[in-house]
Amino acid sequence: MQDNHPLHTPREPWVDALRALALLGVFVVNMVGYAQTPDYPLPIGSPLPAGSVLAQVLHGLLLALVQGKAWPLLCFLFGYSLCALLRSRYRKLLCVGLLHGSLVYFGDILTAYAVCGLVATGWAGVRPARLLRIWRWLSLLVVVLLLGNGVLLWQWKDGDYPPFSAADTLVATDSLQAFIALNASSYLEGQIGSLTAFFPLLLWLTVAGMLARRFRLLGSRRAARLFWARHFGRSQLALALLLNLALGAASAWLHRAGTPHPITLSAFFVLGALPGIWLVACLLGFGMRHIHSRSQLPRWAGWLAPAGHHTLAMYLLLSLGMALGHGALRQLGGDTALTLAIALLAWLAAVAAARTASRHGWRDPLARWLSRRPDGQPYR
Repeated sequence: MQDNHPLHTPREPWVDALRALALLGVFVVNMVGYAQTPDYPLPIGSPLPAGSVLAQVLHGLLLALVQGKAWPLLCFLFGYSLCALLRSRYRKLLCVGLLHGSLVYFGDILTAYAVCGLVATGWAGVRPARLLRIWRWLSLLVVVLLLGNGVLLWQWKDGDYPPFSAADTLVATDSLQAFIALNASSYLEGQIGSLTAFFPLLLWLTVAGMLARRFRLLGSRRAARLFWARHFGRSQLALALLLNLALGAASAWLHRAGTPHPITLSAFFVLGALPGIWLVACLLGFGMRHIHSRSQLPRWAGWLAPAGHHTLAMYLLLSLGMALGHGALRQLGGDTALTLAIALLAWLAAVAAARTASRHGWRDPLARWLSRRPDGQPYR
């Protein structure tokens, strides 16, 4: 017997709160690193101004605690909420991702999410045991691809690479045509490159989210609590935190000595993926124990949950705001502390706006379009 699921399940405030919280990481990484995109190997950029102790400390903390932490959680929750009967919705999302990535923000994640959704819906009705086998095979593929990328980076370490130039960034473009040309070419290169490691990683996380739904791992059952305590308990959290802090400190130290070699930075990005995911899983386990030790949802989660209904709109508006304001961001010179403060304020403003929209029952046109079936009727 196949384990089929209904088209819609009731919204879970805890899951919505996690989505809104994960989007904080997206705001921070995208805004802080925007002044050095698209060519700087680290999404978070380098600490600026160069030589600033505050910028170096913030850089190390952001790399350890934020970079590479938001998208795994969002992808896991994407799989957790995935429905088998929404293939047309993922095709629409793919169109949105293509337009968003080519015209607005080269680092688009929606394209990969849509492709993951189209692939994973084929597994939505299989038995949990088979889905678990699929996840294990994907785990092996991810490890092989990450190690393969590591070997390639080692082979290329002595190559001659042009130094990073601030003149080749999105914020340095002086016309709309130049902005779109640089953004679109970088988006295309990124999508081609993601096929070798990033897409399998996203699919692996998506299937992990699907398994979490099947086995009710985000629920309050005793078995779920034991799962998180056994595999992602306090000792694992401490080790994951130490490992990621060590990576952040190493990156800050390398930048203090000057601009590191591009291959070195790429290695930080590629080989730091799994430690980052490990930390996210441990923090999620800590959150599960915290949530279910209480009789009601914590205040912070209750405050964030309504914003979790509008994460797509928040994400797209962030990209649009950066594109339209790239001239103003250029004037900031990529200052790490200042852009971090702006990112935090922008996220708070977006959450407040999303909460207002949820309170009044407002839905943006894109969300309404995505929620309609091919015959034009809304999903029930």
